[in-house]
Amino acid sequence: PGGNGKSLLLRYLHRYICKQLTAEQWQAAKALPDGQLADKLATLPGTEHLPVPSALLDFGLTPLGEVQPRDRFYGLLLLRKSLGESASEKGWRPALPRYDFACVWYLLQQGKSTEEIKSLFPLDAAGFVSGLLSAATGSAGGAIVDSLFGFFGERLGQKFTLYQARLKLGKQDFAAIRGLDVNTDLIDRMPEFLALDLNAAMAEDGSPERVALFFDTHEAFWNEQRNLPREQYFLRDEWLRRLLRTLKIEKGIEAVVSGREVP
Repeated sequence: PGGNGKSLLLRYLHRYICKQLTAEQWQAAKALPDGQLADKLATLPGTEHLPVPSALLDFGLTPLGEVQPRDRFYGLLLLRKSLGESASEKGWRPALPRYDFACVWYLLQQGKSTEEIKSLFPLDAAGFVSGLLSAATGSAGGAIVDSLFGFFGERLGQKFTLYQARLKLGKQDFAAIRGLDVNTDLIDRMPEFLALDLNAAMAEDGSPERVALFFDTHEAFWNEQRNLPREQYFLRDEWLRRLLRTLKIEKGIEAVVSGREVP
């Protein structure tokens, strides 16, 4: 039911529990009664060299401009921005080249300006996005892909080389992204691109052992519209299910979804 503390719990987890403790810290904390345990975990610093980047996306927020948490494009981009900012604060900058290029390409095709596009990404990624925009717009046809690979190789260095090998990623993959219809095929593939990039990033040297993704108010995808035809009903949160299905939990990616009904 509404009002029994689901959102409060998610915000508590997001704010205070995204930390890894030493074995000694955990042994001392877990022996405490529940009330004391909650207070202890809220005040206990996590081990500094074991950060847990996290993101919280509330589907119940009222859409405003590009802040559209339930939208299949902007909701995913809000999640990427939130995770990127959290990761940066903890000294980790995951490479998400396929997803970031797909986003930039989509926004360019929608007529968004350079400044509008940069504002949708984490602040510390502004330079990266500027370079990505230059690579995506400074050449024509197949030369764009060569320009992109040159940019990624220069900006990401060995990380991009390892990323290519891990995912068997080649120039044809970026060329394929450019060839997708932006309003149907490309936007449908966005959750897969983000999940695959994040899976690969978690396998890098120096990546955190855990990443936490919180999703609140799942029922807001439908609100009072519960009698939709089956295909329309499931289309509402399809992008979220595609994302969760492609993420590899064994890589240390934890996902928590809160809602009034069991999915």
